[in-house]
Amino acid sequence: MEITAAEKEEESSSYRYWAGTWEEKNLNSWASSRIKELLASIGLEFSCGKAEIEEVSKCLGDIEAKLSEEKDLLQHAKLLIKQDLKLFGQPIREKLLQFEQELKDR
Repeated sequence: MEITAAEKEEESSSYRYWAGTWEEKNLNSWASSRIKELLASIGLEFSCGKAEIEEVSKCLGDIEAKLSEEKDLLQHAKLLIKQDLKLFGQPIREKLLQFEQELKDR
């Protein structure tokens, strides 16, 4: 069986087997560490402080902001902080889109 130049190019630029099937790659380890790395790089400065992601335990699709119950904050201050934390959504979406593109490129 003779391989054409086009087939050689396709074979070298993809993970396609000669039989016409696709190779399955397990990217779980890479994906898990990469998404944690991307999300941990997010930090925002606010008028009353800063916010950052300390830990990623799992990704489910919802963003939840929690204020420590230890803090003795007035209700108005808590409301302002929660509003500021909602600004976290856009940078998170951007990092997830970056992750999605990196995953497609692998």
